[in-house]
Amino acid sequence: MGNYIDKLFFDLINEFKSKDVNELFLNMKNKFCLLDFSTRQGIEEFLNKFNYWGSLNQSKGDYGVFFEKAIAYKKHANDLVWFYNRLQDYRSKFVLFAVLNNYYNFDFLSLYNATSREFFQYFDLDILKDYRDFTYVDIGSFTGDSAINCIASLKYKKMYLFEITKEIFEQSKARLKDYKNIVFKNMAVSNYNGFAKVCFNKNGMSANSISNAGGDDVKVVRLDDEINEKIDIIKMDIEGGERKALLGAKRHIKSETPALLIAIYHGNTDLIQLPKLIHRLNKNYKFFLRYFGGNIFATEIDLIAVP
Repeated sequence: MGNYIDKLFFDLINEFKSKDVNELFLNMKNKFCLLDFSTRQGIEEFLNKFNYWGSLNQSKGDYGVFFEKAIAYKKHANDLVWFYNRLQDYRSKFVLFAVLNNYYNFDFLSLYNATSREFFQYFDLDILKDYRDFTYVDIGSFTGDSAINCIASLKYKKMYLFEITKEIFEQSKARLKDYKNIVFKNMAVSNYNGFAKVCFNKNGMSANSISNAGGDDVKVVRLDDEINEKIDIIKMDIEGGERKALLGAKRHIKSETPALLIAIYHGNTDLIQLPKLIHRLNKNYKFFLRYFGGNIFATEIDLIAVP
């Protein structure tokens, strides 16, 4: 099975290397145009709800999202091999292949087969089974979904939940009021201390982010400055802010090697840049990849990095 997955992955990488950017772009565009109308329309509507991967407007002949991905794959083919070779199991390796092949060839079946169904998102007990009485930090806690899944999966000692949107923050506090040793922080986490604006996404508050202009003010902190005690697990899903938040937690990462549960799908190069950043900060991590999204367009791709 391993050799089969290796072959799938390296055949795809060799295609990235052998073709130029325009050829890679045309492959994605042509494969997309072969899909039925409702599927194409659904993908376009989904992409236009967010601003993560590039533009798509079929009526105007705008297929920018595919060109952005073509540039990323051509430029970073060797980096993808670096990541693949550091993944610790063939389940992770198949997830990486399935995600790339979904973007490149609109392969829905492999993505479906790569989806995790045994555990709650982020909390794969085959990987995290030894964590007990730990301090957990949830950056982008939203209404507390991941915190509740953590509580259901593992025995925690203390939790810190960070959420930027005031309304959602209050919902989280109310939802988790009966649990002990949870510290709620209506703050953003980044690589600086200061203030920012909450940028509201009209399609859903789960996609809210921080910027220099927008809505309500929110305090911004570096995790290294905000939490002094030892951290055992850090989860991040903050709409593209993961890189800066990791940099703001580099003291914890370097000295404590907490398990890192990181969303790595908010940009065309997250699959490449975020694992390499973590490796640069601390070379004592093992990498796993799990997938929890749908089978049409790959999202909810989670990196699990453990010591």
